[in-house]
Amino acid sequence: MVYRICLIIVFMVSVTTSQSISSKENQLSEINQKKSAFKKELNSLNNELETIVNQVDRLKASSTKNDKRITELMKNALALSEKVETIQRSHDSFLKRIKLLKNELHDLYTKKIDSLNTVLKQTNNLDKRARIEAEILTLSDKRLLTSPVIEQLSFNPSDIHQITSKELTDSLGKAIFVDYLYLARSEIDSHITFINRHKTELQNRIRLERKAETFLGDVENTQFLGYFENRDNPSSADLKNDEADKLNAIQPIIDSGTEPLQQQVNNYILLYNQLKDNIENNDNTYTELNLSLQKKLSLNDYLELLQETEKYLRFYDQLIREQLKIWAE
Repeated sequence: MVYRICLIIVFMVSVTTSQSISSKENQLSEINQKKSAFKKELNSLNNELETIVNQVDRLKASSTKNDKRITELMKNALALSEKVETIQRSHDSFLKRIKLLKNELHDLYTKKIDSLNTVLKQTNNLDKRARIEAEILTLSDKRLLTSPVIEQLSFNPSDIHQITSKELTDSLGKAIFVDYLYLARSEIDSHITFINRHKTELQNRIRLERKAETFLGDVENTQFLGYFENRDNPSSADLKNDEADKLNAIQPIIDSGTEPLQQQVNNYILLYNQLKDNIENNDNTYTELNLSLQKKLSLNDYLELLQETEKYLRFYDQLIREQLKIWAE
């Protein structure tokens, strides 16, 4: 009896979550379309403004200056600048709203995945299990696309190496540096937690893909948008109706997800390089990754990037702890 009640509760939560997901995905799609339209208008206005500025520069450099024409152009440029600022504010507000919606969707996808995993554990029918796992796979793609972007460290890791207790002799300088170390350690701990959460999501996604190979077709296996290496994003025209529906279900996230996903990978590469450049790797403790910005990675390469970045962060965490012991003496 208790078991049935639990399943009913899980089902109700799943239905409610699905409704919220659908609503927010529609909002995201609509806002992203508006943002794209504003971006297009911004580009057009900026090009027009640049043309006017170039005209003014040419007139000013001319031997026969036309002050009246220059004044007219300057007025037009001012009006355009004000219009650009207004549209830019609207565009920026769309970006903030998109970020908020993605955070909300990320949490909803996680909630839905957890709910489906609960149902999956109680499902023995192979066809039902295959459908549930296919839905979890799609939701996992969406969750990765809506993952928050990791920030760069606000401090310079080399400072942890270079500043010694001999260099700071006054008590105020020491106190300031100790506070600096505590703040740095707190930031590192936060980054490690962030990476672990993202790493778990990615590991689950890879595990699902490997499992899916036994019962899913190519579409489900390639739904990660062609962003990662060796993945193609088929057009709806090339797919069967049911397969096209699955692709369309993720399209609002695809439309607004590729750029942030590239930013996410780029930020991890920047963070990795920032950390590794200050550490000697004589004993091959760390894997040297040959990475460049805008580089497409396989899912496994992306996971390795997260793992190696975490290793460096843990190194600095330990180094700071050792430094704090020295400075506390």
